Amino acid sequence: MNYKAQGGKSYKDGSLQITDIQEQLLKEQKGLCGYCMDRISAIPGRVPKMNVEHILCREHYPDLELEYTNMLGVCLGGSENRGGKLHCDKSKDRNGIHYELKKLNPLNSDVESLIQFLESGKIKSVNDDKEVEKDIEALNLNEDFLRINREKILKRLKDDYKRVCKNNNRSDVVKFLDSNIRKWSQINKDGFLQPYNLVALKFLEKKKDRLKTMRLSRK
Repeated sequence: MNYKAQGGKSYKDGSLQITDIQEQLLKEQKGLCGYCMDRISAIPGRVPKMNVEHILCREHYPDLELEYTNMLGVCLGGSENRGGKLHCDKSKDRNGIHYELKKLNPLNSDVESLIQFLESGKIKSVNDDKEVEKDIEALNLNEDFLRINREKILKRLKDDYKRVCKNNNRSDVVKFLDSNIRKWSQINKDGFLQPYNLVALKFLEKKKDRLKTMRLSRK
């Protein structure tokens, strides 16, 4: 989709209705920031808790200014003064310098396979890929606010998983994993996923794969 078809509208002259784009991105991304997976929102009549990011910046790629496939719904990146450091696009493009993502472009289909989440909530490349690590650093995805939120999710799931495993009942463990995978994959009445859902799903799917080699009672 290219918004140039709409009578030559432009961001610069203010003629393009950003709210329309925000609503569409919000719907497509199921309410999650395209970089950190935190909640984003655009409620009519209220100040949007999201920005429209141009993956390839307008300054360097003016022909893509109104190209919808170059747009991404992102969070406010810490600019809302919560005391932490900037992250996501606010970190990537700070000081007027645009950083072009090497591999963690959210539009790439294999992005999820390139990262892993440690128990601390830290994001890391799967195979110590230097380009992935550089993208993570540029987006500041290990900023404390984001890392701690991911850590809380992992700790809660890990504690619940250990409690279920203590019963030594394979059926209970399978039910726990399947029900939580469904829970973290479901959208709510607004069509949104839970924030940081990929963190939970990666943990649960990894445990499910390992279950095949675990010695648990089938009772």
